[in-house]
Amino acid sequence: MLKKIPHKEIVEFTRVLSLLLYAKISIVQAFELIYKQTKNEKLKEILKNILKGIKSGTSLSKSFAKYPDVFADIFIANLKVGEETGEIALLNMNIPAIGCAKKILLKKLVVHQIINGKRKS
Repeated sequence: MLKKIPHKEIVEFTRVLSLLLYAKISIVQAFELIYKQTKNEKLKEILKNILKGIKSGTSLSKSFAKYPDVFADIFIANLKVGEETGEIALLNMNIPAIGCAKKILLKKLVVHQIINGKRKS
C-alpha cells in the first residue's frame, strides 16, 4: 500500500509548478521536470496520470479533479479560473500553503491539548 502524500510535498509541488509556469515553461515540460524529481511514489503516480490526461486533451483542472483526496476543491476551482484567464501560475501559488498551514496548526493544537490534558489528570 502506498503512503499518504504529506501536505508539505503538495505545497512544494504546487509552488514549483507555479514557478515553472510563471517562467513560461509549458505545462507538459513542467510536469515532466517535476515528475523526474519526485520521490514520493504515490505523488509520482498521480503526476504521471495528470500528465497523461493533459497530453490526451483533458483540461488541467479536470485532470487534478480526479484526485479530490489530494488536491482541495479551492485549488481545483482556482485552476479552472486560471485556465479561463491564462493566469494559472499566479492564482495557485498560495492556496495549498494556506490549507497546509491550517492542517499543521490544527494538528499541533490537538497534540498540545492531548499532552496538557494528560498532565492535568
